[in-house]
Amino acid sequence: MNYRELFQQIRERPGMWGLDGSYGQFCAFLLGCDAGNAWPLLTGFREWLVVRSLILPDSSHFGTWYRRQGIP
Repeated sequence: MNYRELFQQIRERPGMWGLDGSYGQFCAFLLGCDAGNAWPLLTGFREWLVVRSLILPDSSHFGTWYRRQGIP
């Protein structure tokens, strides 16, 4: 499955996937996809966030994604 395409479709038409378009529901869906694939889907995501937060001048919010999801 091409998850980039899936997530783009969800972004464009969340209701088609049973979501209301909120950040929380998208994160829950994303984590569910990751869990359903034995957790490899988000491999490297934390590192990507760290690199982005060092490059972008006002990107301290990137690091909060994991904290919002309860991931240490």
